[in-house]
Amino acid sequence: MATDAAQFWTWFSEQHERFRSINASLNGESLLSELQLHLHQYDPDLWFQISEPLSEGYNELIITADGVKSKFALVDSLVATAPEIPKWHIIALKPPYGFDFVHEFGEVSLNSSELWFLPLRSKSNPSLVGLRIGVPDLSPHLREETENSLWLVLEGGIGERACAERIHHIEVVMLPATPEDEGYIKLPELGDYLDWLSRNSQSSV
Repeated sequence: MATDAAQFWTWFSEQHERFRSINASLNGESLLSELQLHLHQYDPDLWFQISEPLSEGYNELIITADGVKSKFALVDSLVATAPEIPKWHIIALKPPYGFDFVHEFGEVSLNSSELWFLPLRSKSNPSLVGLRIGVPDLSPHLREETENSLWLVLEGGIGERACAERIHHIEVVMLPATPEDEGYIKLPELGDYLDWLSRNSQSSV
């Protein structure tokens, strides 16, 4: 059964207290499935992340399109219609958290603050940005898994919207011994680089 935005928010407004402390709940998995079911009745390509109560006393509900740009407008529209719900912040798309975290998946462990990138620009389309990312101690047999993990690192660092709209592709390489000498930039500076790129592009128009 399809659900419109108003129906979804009416349901969540009535049920939100049940989702305040999911990790402490004995039926946490069931609650997550219930929320996902209602969100998928609105659109099957949307997902969510939900926080435990933060130190400020509120929870965050993040509606995400999992990086699918064609769904961003739908996420924006859904969040724009959200009512005021006590002790909840409703957020459209995964926000930027900066590069001060370790991402672990399977055998891959990436300390985001220790990664470097070399910008790659397309001559035919300068607006497209590629990144050659230098990874310390890169394991050749884990190259594909590392690349997949790096997309999640980028999304966490600069946010879902910027990652999907600004980064066209990435390449994974072993971090050079002296990355700065070879033109690499520390990954935590990626946001500043993209801002500089935008300003430079606008000034050249």
